[in-house]
Amino acid sequence: MKKSLHYLSPLLLFFLLTPIFVSADEVSESFAIPNSATSTIVLTKSQEFTACSQNAIELRDTRLAQARSSYNNTMNTLLAERKEAEKEAVAIEDEKERREAIKESVDSYKAQVKVIQSTLTQSRKTIWQNFESDTKTCRDNLEKKDNENKNSKDSLKEELDSKAMSAEAKKDAMADQRSVKESLFESLKSLFNKE
Repeated sequence: MKKSLHYLSPLLLFFLLTPIFVSADEVSESFAIPNSATSTIVLTKSQEFTACSQNAIELRDTRLAQARSSYNNTMNTLLAERKEAEKEAVAIEDEKERREAIKESVDSYKAQVKVIQSTLTQSRKTIWQNFESDTKTCRDNLEKKDNENKNSKDSLKEELDSKAMSAEAKKDAMADQRSVKESLFESLKSLFNKE
């Protein structure tokens, strides 16, 4: 009895676990993505407008950050130069020369700061003008697509209308042909009936 149980337990395990392995293979195959499948993403008008606007915002903020970073680096350089110039000026023993050296370092710093600040202001103006231009382009593209859709709908409607008109014209032509056929038939009938 023990021997038969000993042989039965591996067989029993085999039969119990086989459905699990088979179902696991089926699950992994059902989640597999075929290599030949290609996907194309079609964006709606609003998605295209949103993407365009997001790109414009990204470009604007990146350029603003770069301009600000450049400004800050230049300011740090100017402050270091002024600090060194004032340290050297303070070391001068003659009072008049010291004051002139300090005044010259401060005036030089102020003039350079003024130039750098005007450069930053001009950069920011240009960046915002470019952003406005980019968002206008996004709006124009959206309107252009709207007009294209409207035109295609209008042309489709005109085509359908012309088909309807041609169907009506065909009906009229067929009615005319019937009336001509009927009149011919009547005239032939009258010719044969007279005799």
